[in-house]
Amino acid sequence: MRAMILGALDEAGGQQYLVRMAKEQPVALLVLLGKVLPTTLAGDPANPLAFVNRIELVPVEPEPRE
Repeated sequence: MRAMILGALDEAGGQQYLVRMAKEQPVALLVLLGKVLPTTLAGDPANPLAFVNRIELVPVEPEPRE
């Protein structure tokens, strides 16, 4: 079954097809991603996952009004 699905994806254009679907039907692609991506994150004990949480404040100069 997996080979059939991958074969069909390859014949449809592979990555380019998925890019087109992301633009034309983003909801459908996100549903697919939700099914194929892992639902839990597990790190390798030798290389544990690292999380960086930060907030950056970036000043922006306002554009002059006419």
